[in-house]
Amino acid sequence: MTRSARTYVGLAATVAFFAIGWWLLGPSQLGGPTSYAVLSGTSMEPHLERGDLVLTRAKSSYTVGEVVLYEDHETGSRVLHRIIGTRNGHFVTKGDNNDFSDPVHPAPDEVVGRFWVAVPGAGTVLAWLKRPVNLAILLTLLVLASLGGGREVSRRRDPAVAGRPVVGLPAETPASPALAPTVARASATAGAIAFVLFVVLGVAAWSASESSTRSVADLYAHQGTFSYSAETPPGPVYPSGEVERGMPVFTRLVDSLAVSFSYRLDATQKASVHGTIALDAVVHDATGWERTLPIAPPATFDGTSATAEGTFDVSAFETLVREAREQTAAPLAAISVELRPRVDVAGTVGATAVDDDFAPRLAFSYDNTTLRALPPVGATSDAMPPFEPRRVEAGSELVPATVGLGPLAVAVGDARTMAGLGLVTSLLVLVASGALLAVGAEREPGDRIAIRHPSRVVHARAVVPEERWVTEVDDIDDLSKIADAYDRVILHVTEGGDDVYLVDDGIAVYRYRVQRAAQPAGPLPSASW
Repeated sequence: MTRSARTYVGLAATVAFFAIGWWLLGPSQLGGPTSYAVLSGTSMEPHLERGDLVLTRAKSSYTVGEVVLYEDHETGSRVLHRIIGTRNGHFVTKGDNNDFSDPVHPAPDEVVGRFWVAVPGAGTVLAWLKRPVNLAILLTLLVLASLGGGREVSRRRDPAVAGRPVVGLPAETPASPALAPTVARASATAGAIAFVLFVVLGVAAWSASESSTRSVADLYAHQGTFSYSAETPPGPVYPSGEVERGMPVFTRLVDSLAVSFSYRLDATQKASVHGTIALDAVVHDATGWERTLPIAPPATFDGTSATAEGTFDVSAFETLVREAREQTAAPLAAISVELRPRVDVAGTVGATAVDDDFAPRLAFSYDNTTLRALPPVGATSDAMPPFEPRRVEAGSELVPATVGLGPLAVAVGDARTMAGLGLVTSLLVLVASGALLAVGAEREPGDRIAIRHPSRVVHARAVVPEERWVTEVDDIDDLSKIADAYDRVILHVTEGGDDVYLVDDGIAVYRYRVQRAAQPAGPLPSASW
């Protein structure tokens, strides 16, 4: 096969190799069919374990029993679990190691792909590579070794030609070619490639924000706690002499109640908030009459918690109700008392601006003798009163932005560190390579030739038959082209202190002589050098 034909075959094989590789492993982020995930839990043990790298492939449809990777939009993560059923057009999934099904039921378009293959422990290796120092060390080693090559061994041609071939024998005292310039050129090339790659990484990392926002359904919550208490003489009604939250308040035994409302902002992200808090008691009846009794005036707070507390005068409350009845000459129906705190809070939680008010209520019924805490409106009569109200708020949380694809993605901050270390390392490699090349430039011509053509030049003793035709070549590069055309090695011998390079194509012998001093050209001797 000619060299041209081999080139085309090699090119076709390379294209086919990359096409098959893309069809098998092309990442979905670039339009390929394969998605990658690193397991972080134990829900699929014993078949899949923490740290395994999982590859999934997209399908047009999925069936019960298949292990699939789906998007969980509530948590913003991907989950790899088995389909155990369907419900209302959605899949019901469950981890093999779990005793409960997933609360999220993904739709078919939320499924990324079906489990294809797993690489045990590969995720742990990827996590190790995501550490900037580790990756920088590895890339440095690759830079130094990636382009180091060996020598090319020429194939023998079928000697179906006239004349005996030149016999190449190992030199008795072979000159050891200096490898430093060869390594220097390889290192310089690798350093330049690495420099460009790290520049690209640096541009991508420094042009990206270090964090991005993600919507969260329960970013933070306003939470409060109602409390009331009183002290009375011990007796059959209150044996301990103490009235505590949840107990009925008998107004003939209790003159005043210590009441409080404790507020807390419960957040999953860093919160920086401030606000005001106040507490009132509101007396009203079913006709719409109402009267507000201040308990704790508005007070400012700074932080995620605050408390408003004061005293509810039970005697003054009963006097108010009695006077209202006397003035209206009509009994007031369905008298009730509500503890009404009001919290105004502002600030930020994560990436979300907060400007909310929180005003839950705790209601008490009054039947002329007893104050009794009531369950929430619409709840059953045996439900607990809302002593600890809570309201969840949605928002946006800050998540580290990444650079890369799939499991190879790294945080922007880490990518910047990698780029910085890589640029410094590649520059050092380029400087060291340049120094080695500068030293190698002062070598003898024969050494430079051996260094420029390390895959072709073989140091040997040569015996040339007398009948062979010898053609003189004026340039070593031309001799190298002849060697490439006939797929031959270049034999390097020494004659009278001169370096001589020979190529035997099976018919003629081509010779290039590096002369240290002017010498008349002569015929090639028939004996060995």
